[in-house]
Amino acid sequence: MLRGSGLVLTAAHVVAGAITLHAVDLGDGYDYPATLIGTDSRHDIALIQLHGATGLPTAHLADSDTTQVGEWVESIGNAYGRGYPNIGTGPVTALSQTISNPSAPGRRMSGLIAANNSIVPGQSGGPMLNKKGEVIAVNDAYQLTGPGGAPTGVGYAIPIGTALHAAHTLLAHNHQVQLETRE
Repeated sequence: MLRGSGLVLTAAHVVAGAITLHAVDLGDGYDYPATLIGTDSRHDIALIQLHGATGLPTAHLADSDTTQVGEWVESIGNAYGRGYPNIGTGPVTALSQTISNPSAPGRRMSGLIAANNSIVPGQSGGPMLNKKGEVIAVNDAYQLTGPGGAPTGVGYAIPIGTALHAAHTLLAHNHQVQLETRE
């Protein structure tokens, strides 16, 4: 959550093709209807606005440039679409990685953080956090291996600086909402 009024940053492929959007507050179970503000398929970033949201807790954002290989991180998401949060933990294994773009088949994304922290289907769009609980990236993809495509646990995330730059660009083209800078 970027703003307590319900501005949410997520992965574009998570909302692609949606007819209606909603988000559930895990704290109280309230289901907010939402509107798509915009998507950036190049960076696989989307912004949505929750309707009727006020005073929601916001994410603490880190400077993604300080992330180091070996740093322990956690990725939070809705693993396998079960409807409750899942947390994968493990070390950052590489920086500046390039993968196929989940929201633009045939295109590539670069500059990603790779971590062996058990990212699985359904965790895309959720936060990757450092030990201080600061968001360092947006979960985006995972690496498959073996017959049947079993997850390896290696996940890729969009650094928060890249994600925020994309969000600012989306907001510049949509004047309904203004994004606050990092605290």
